[in-house]
Amino acid sequence: MKTPFILISLLLLNVLSSAAADDISAPVQHIAGGTISTTILIIVFAGVLIMLLVALALLKAVKTLEYIQKNPQISIAEPKARMLEYEEWSAAKKTQPGIFTKLMGLRPISEEKDIAMEHEFDGIVELDNPTPGWFMTMFYGTIIFA
Repeated sequence: MKTPFILISLLLLNVLSSAAADDISAPVQHIAGGTISTTILIIVFAGVLIMLLVALALLKAVKTLEYIQKNPQISIAEPKARMLEYEEWSAAKKTQPGIFTKLMGLRPISEEKDIAMEHEFDGIVELDNPTPGWFMTMFYGTIIFA
C-alpha cells in the first residue's frame, strides 16, 4: 500500500535534487529538453504528496465502511456506563499496572511470595524477576554491533 507512495516520493526527490545540484543559483533548470522552475517542481511534489495522503485516507475510510457493512452487530452502540466516584476510580486505577510497570515486566508486590528465591541474608530476599525483553534486545544488539 505504501510502496507506490514511497517510490513516487523518491523519484520526485531525485528529480528535485538533481535539478538543484546542476546549478543552484540559476532560477530555471533544464530537465528533459524543457525549462522547469525549481519552485514549480517543489509545488508539484507537495501537491502529489498531499493527493497521495488524501487517497490513503479515503481508502482507509472506504475499508472501514466496508467492514462495518459486513459486520453490523459490531457497530451497535453499547449503553453508556455510569460515572465512577473519585474513590472508586482511584481504587480501580491502583489495581491496573502502569506503562512503566508493563515496560519493565514488573510484578505487583502481592505476588512477591510467589517469585521469592529460597535463599535469604539479613532479612533480604532476592526475587526472581526476569530481565525485560527490551533490555535484552538492546544488550544483544550492542554485542552484535560491537
